[in-house]
Amino acid sequence: MRKLYQTEWHGIPFASFAEMSSNPAGADFYERFYAAFFEKYEDWSQLDRKWVLGKLSVADFLINQARIPRISRILSIGCGLGIIEKTLIDRGYQGVEVTEISSVPLRWIARQVPEQRIHIGLLPACVPDGSFYDVVFLSAVENCFDAEELVSLLKAVKARLLPGGRCLLFSVSFDYRVKPLRGLLRKVKAALLLLGITTGLRGPRQFWGYIRSPLELKEAMRQAGFSEITGGLVDPAHDDTYWIEGV
Repeated sequence: MRKLYQTEWHGIPFASFAEMSSNPAGADFYERFYAAFFEKYEDWSQLDRKWVLGKLSVADFLINQARIPRISRILSIGCGLGIIEKTLIDRGYQGVEVTEISSVPLRWIARQVPEQRIHIGLLPACVPDGSFYDVVFLSAVENCFDAEELVSLLKAVKARLLPGGRCLLFSVSFDYRVKPLRGLLRKVKAALLLLGITTGLRGPRQFWGYIRSPLELKEAMRQAGFSEITGGLVDPAHDDTYWIEGV
């Protein structure tokens, strides 16, 4: 596991609204970011097409490869802008519920999801007692948690699954070490970046979370109590998104 740093997201420089830090971004940081975000964008169609296609590929995976029945009760953790969730709803999945640490990024998807199915906060506290699900999925949020926090979150997910329920984790910040040269280049790049930040040769960057290998992701699932764990690339032709399923 290694650290990930960024200077912008969705074309919005962090320095335009906050001082960057080597500490995790807090609620105030994200509220300022989304204030700038919604000044720049009016709907999903204006976003970077490659980023949108990555989200759509996850939705397609859930529907066609994971073969989740449309009658399923589904919980999305860290919904964000809600492209995956909107796609599921548009395709007939009416049992979709979402969680997010703040209501701010949910401006668009809140038009699609009934208020009682929107939960603000962290699992398990944000979801009502007695709520259980056929599928819980996390997309591009695991990097926000350190090792102990991620295992704790996955344990909370497992406790909310119905018998035979499934947890699906989708990572876009993984380190795919099956390709040794690419893995080595990523290590060198990360080391040079860290050296540049600590010596002042590179400008300030915001700590954005953790990069894990597929083995580390699977180990987190195992520590959380999942016994049947599988994984792979969402699209074998592109190594953009890695999926892990735990049962």
